[in-house]
Amino acid sequence: NIMLSYYEKTMLTKNSDEENNENIETQTSLALMKLHIDKTQFFQFLISLILQATDAKGVRLLTKDDKLVFENIKESAPLQKTFYIRNTPYKLEFYDTTPLDFEHINQIGSFIDLSGSYVMNIDSSSEMVKNYLNLLKLTNQALELKSPYYKNHSKIVQIVSVEIAKSLFLSQEDIEAVSLGAELHDIGMVGDLTSLLEKNTLENREIDLIKKHPLIGGIMVEPISHIYNITDIIKYHHERFDGKGYPFGLEGFKIPLNAHIVALGEFYAGLTSDRAYRKGKTHEEAIEEIKKVSNIFFDESLIKGFLDVSNSIKIKLEKLKIEENDEK
Repeated sequence: NIMLSYYEKTMLTKNSDEENNENIETQTSLALMKLHIDKTQFFQFLISLILQATDAKGVRLLTKDDKLVFENIKESAPLQKTFYIRNTPYKLEFYDTTPLDFEHINQIGSFIDLSGSYVMNIDSSSEMVKNYLNLLKLTNQALELKSPYYKNHSKIVQIVSVEIAKSLFLSQEDIEAVSLGAELHDIGMVGDLTSLLEKNTLENREIDLIKKHPLIGGIMVEPISHIYNITDIIKYHHERFDGKGYPFGLEGFKIPLNAHIVALGEFYAGLTSDRAYRKGKTHEEAIEEIKKVSNIFFDESLIKGFLDVSNSIKIKLEKLKIEENDEK
């Protein structure tokens, strides 16, 4: 409901004031943030709940091979019962000075059963998360298929962005975030927005609509943001180093690095891809154009990272074209 309300407010509001839109986005993000509970937080909540409901002396959460995950021990007491959390690799040990009665066993058992289904849906291995991520990827592919000029767009952005990330010696976790964020960076281009990008000139109303796609994309990836750290990439991939980007006009190093990398990847893709109104530039021509926007669109160190791997990027993109022709 929060996501839907934000989507409608963003798309339908007549007030295009950027500050107002930013306030809406901030309020929504805070509300969603409060709903996000990772495994550790959830286990702490579960154990606190059991301790309050039973007034026990202590509870320990372990893996089934006895690796301690979390514990809350008020005072020394004997082990009364071990509960196994259904469909998970975890078990819960209950400590108290008096044996558990039937009512408390049922009460804790209910908590445990509910917690099992929650834990199964909180990490990247859950079917719910996998299905939602696949839905986003399929949606992105469908958006690109609507236009002959955007086929493989996200793949090109992904290749360029990952190579830049590697050149900057980012962690494997960040490289994976850049890869997925690049693949889904334009997921917010819903409805007829993709068709607008093929027009040579745009009305102010159409420009305003396009400028909202990072916000819409941010909403769409929010449900899995506790697992895949890509929300900032989606929201900020059109920000510019000089502060003249959108939707927030972030300046300089206020732009998250991973988002800035994907922004450069998309800028390159935009330069080298054909459009209805112009022919795409060559790899070498794109390099020269990118050099011109150093410290304007992008931080110079980011551009240096791009230049360091430009040959690798060219080779990988040529391979992509060969694979595309083979499919035809």
